[in-house]
Amino acid sequence: MSKITRRSYKRKKIVMGIALFGAIGLVSTGFAAWVLSSNANKNQDAGLKVGQVAESSMEIQELKVKGLDTKRGSETLGEEIETNIFSFNPKYNDSTGRVRYGAEGDECGERLSLTISGKITEAQNLGSLTIGPKSIPDKVTQAETAGYIVVPACLKSTVTLVENTDYTITTNEGISVANFSYKVEFAWGSLFNGLNPAEYYDDLTEDQASNTEINTTLTSMHTLLDGLTVSVDIIAHVN
Repeated sequence: MSKITRRSYKRKKIVMGIALFGAIGLVSTGFAAWVLSSNANKNQDAGLKVGQVAESSMEIQELKVKGLDTKRGSETLGEEIETNIFSFNPKYNDSTGRVRYGAEGDECGERLSLTISGKITEAQNLGSLTIGPKSIPDKVTQAETAGYIVVPACLKSTVTLVENTDYTITTNEGISVANFSYKVEFAWGSLFNGLNPAEYYDDLTEDQASNTEINTTLTSMHTLLDGLTVSVDIIAHVN
């Protein structure tokens, strides 16, 4: 029985870029007092006091994007590393069946999720924190429609992060910092019953799916997704 290895499966990856926006919160404090003199021989000056405008701008700092190391033979295999690459490949430990992982250059095994983390300074001015799509190629939507993948919610519309789940705020002497961590996670689509294609096709016989049919499907997915870049906006909104 012939086998479809990594070479026919080809490379399928999406590179994620991150765009950051820190909303600026201007905090102004102060008051004015008017003192009126009465009808007398002595005059009383009126006093006026206006507080200065203080700028307190939030900033997103220490941004990192991490995912599991899924490159076979790597010294950090299975550990979390800094990377911005999604990989729609067989799992790195799949070495059996008609469709399997075959190491080729710097290619890694399946990596469907990346975690974005960082901190927001001056978080006492934070009203909400959102993540949403900035630049999403139409081919990503086409791949979901074809049943190849399931696209994360934050790549379709803006998602509001939840305090104490996606981020926490700590305060010291009136100054707050918000630390956030959010997982952007794809899934395999309905065409593969939610399984990695290598696992899905290994359960099918030649009569159910020939090697030619498998090659055609995986090549189509490769052509659609390989080399695309998706970008998200992380925005800190003032309260």
